[in-house]
Amino acid sequence: MKKFNGLMLAVAMSLMVMTAAAFARDKNHHSVEIPETVKVGAGQLAPGKYTMEWSENGATAEVDFLQDGNSKLRTPAKVVNLAQPAASDAITIDDETGHARTLEEVEFGGHKQAFSFGDAQTGE
Repeated sequence: MKKFNGLMLAVAMSLMVMTAAAFARDKNHHSVEIPETVKVGAGQLAPGKYTMEWSENGATAEVDFLQDGNSKLRTPAKVVNLAQPAASDAITIDDETGHARTLEEVEFGGHKQAFSFGDAQTGE
């Protein structure tokens, strides 16, 4: 009977760990639509639908833009805490440089954090 209880405990713990990992993974990705070619960090993204996946490290994150499961661009971002959750998904594109349009920020509806790409390279 003790072996059975130990086995049940091990199975229950395994399920809890897998469930926690699934929730963590779901929390760190979101779809985003890029309407035009934009510069992001040191790279460039073509128009299209992407999945953003990220891993946070304090006030910064490493963000991966994927299409069809393939990484198209990996770049650092600054994690921005918003005063209230964003009303909807939104992207901010800056064209003040006069050359390439630049992805500045991405917000996700219902979330209190956004990703800023404009100053992530310099750490400002």
